[in-house]
Amino acid sequence: MLFDRVISVCETAGWKCEPDEDMDVFVSRNDLDGDEFGLYLVCPDYIDNINESASEFDIANYLEKRLSAKSPAYAGKSPVEMVRQAQKVQCALAELATELNKLRDTEES
Repeated sequence: MLFDRVISVCETAGWKCEPDEDMDVFVSRNDLDGDEFGLYLVCPDYIDNINESASEFDIANYLEKRLSAKSPAYAGKSPVEMVRQAQKVQCALAELATELNKLRDTEES
């Protein structure tokens, strides 16, 4: 089942998965920027969801949200450090998208 394989790929890539009764999955990591970062992957569009999140990730918007929320992960950090943390999130999203796209490729062949 695609659902189980998506969870397996996400967990192997270091993401915590919290599925719900609708087979949607909240995936998160807290080792990227010192704060939890997560997103919902909605059934059955898991792979499209992560591709969209990865391609549309905007560092400035991400930092604005974190700073306006007064995230403790950014307290006392220089702008360069904050951008580096956001870039880690961006890279992790891109890597997860790549792994899930490999899954889609094997499903389609």
